[in-house]
Amino acid sequence: MRRPWDLATLAGLVVVLLFTGLGSMALTDRDEGANAEAAREMLEQRSWVTPTLNYAPRFAKPAFVYWLMAAAYAGLGVSESTARLPSAVAAGTLVFIQYAFARWALCATTAFRAAVILLLGVEFVAIARMALTDATLVLWTTAAGFAFFRAHHGPPPRGRWYVAMYVAMGLATLTKGPVGVFVPAIGIGAYLALAGGGWRVWHEARPGWGVLLFLLVAGPWYAAMFWRHGAEYAARARGETVGRVFRTVTGPGGTALFYIPVMLVGFFPWSAFLPSALVGALRGARARAAADRRGAAVVFAATWVVAGLVLFSLAQSRLPHYVAPLFPAAALLVAASWPETVPPLARWLLGGVGLLLGGGLIATGAMGATFTQLLAPAYPADPSARLPVGVFGVAALALLAGSGAALRDGAALFRALALVTAVLLAVGLHVALPAFSAEFVAPAGELARRAALLATPCDRLVAFGPFRPSLVFYARRPVTFVDARHPERLADLAAEPGRLFLVAPRAIEATRLPARALSVLDARGGYVLLADPPRDQPCASRPSDRSELP
Repeated sequence: MRRPWDLATLAGLVVVLLFTGLGSMALTDRDEGANAEAAREMLEQRSWVTPTLNYAPRFAKPAFVYWLMAAAYAGLGVSESTARLPSAVAAGTLVFIQYAFARWALCATTAFRAAVILLLGVEFVAIARMALTDATLVLWTTAAGFAFFRAHHGPPPRGRWYVAMYVAMGLATLTKGPVGVFVPAIGIGAYLALAGGGWRVWHEARPGWGVLLFLLVAGPWYAAMFWRHGAEYAARARGETVGRVFRTVTGPGGTALFYIPVMLVGFFPWSAFLPSALVGALRGARARAAADRRGAAVVFAATWVVAGLVLFSLAQSRLPHYVAPLFPAAALLVAASWPETVPPLARWLLGGVGLLLGGGLIATGAMGATFTQLLAPAYPADPSARLPVGVFGVAALALLAGSGAALRDGAALFRALALVTAVLLAVGLHVALPAFSAEFVAPAGELARRAALLATPCDRLVAFGPFRPSLVFYARRPVTFVDARHPERLADLAAEPGRLFLVAPRAIEATRLPARALSVLDARGGYVLLADPPRDQPCASRPSDRSELP
């Protein structure tokens, strides 16, 4: 009778944490705004091959997630929630795949624990509620790894599982490029190198046919892009893939240890148990993998995590969400290795990370106006804006989770952490983040939407400051972005036919405004909407801008 209760509990958590309130936050920049707008333009222009952003070709990502978003738009309308719906569906599906796989490979108790740990991971929930490619990527890479393991350790016939593996790799590559192959290939390869059995897999997996199947799934779109755009697409695609390995294309870069704190915080509170689980799984790994399916599953999860960490740490471009494909394996490993008595290292890590996270949030909230000023380059806000009170609730819950280090009984600690973390995520997602968005994130988009309603087709909408693709999403029309380092462009734009509508930070210096008088139409948060007077002379409709993207 346990299974229906487990599934009902997981379904309830999925609804509350992944699907409820998807539109309560404005789109963030850059990736969320860029993905949501590229999908909107795809639907608007009925251009299903070449993605565009601000009506210029966008070669940064393959088209699969754009297709999913465009389908959601077509069925449910264009909104923040429909832009994020594919990520939520992918993450929710993965939770139940995790449960089904762990139930087969391990046992029902561990399966429920593995699904709960995955779902109650801070970073996993974050990417599941954002208009990003990562949740969909994680679904396909994990499905590829699980399909391999079912084929390798399950009963015959095994061919169907290898077929599923190749198809999942193809879909992962169609979601985010070559990383969709690298992650499962390196994870599987590391496991076979450690546990043995590579020759049997080579004969059973029929890699020649597998490559053909992979190309049938992922190849047509890439071929169409090369056919249409040739060397231009090849150069940009190479920079977005190989370029990220050898140089910092995006993100903070940092050292090879960048992902250690990312895993500790992003996989909180379960990260406290990961080091001990890794050591235990890799000690005598070959004998453990040969002993039975449970041992093999534990070794497989451990090698997937370690190999993935090495892969992402060696790449020069580093962002916190890049390691998201490691979370399902990490959750599986921690669930399978959950201790009856909590070891000292896990207790120290749980208490330390909880104190760091909770204390950091309290300190940030206490900074008041100083924090608002520090955040201004990314999200200008009204000088009186402060972090919402809900942040202190999240901080208190993080401290409470950390205080679980006082518990020595493993079963009691799991129940306590699951409850506290579920409440922490619910408060953060449904109280703190929407309030934060209203003060810091949403105002610029609200003004862009109002400007678009007031403007005629021959008027120009301009945003002063960094490139924010979410403004194009809210305006539903081209936006010209003027870098703050080159304010002289405003004067050139003001001299063109049609009215000029300008969305700019309130703190913009008067000397940066064009000589032509601009009046204030509206002000929200840290932004202001300016426009010049209506013109009497007629003007032709302005063609879609092909803005130069950074």
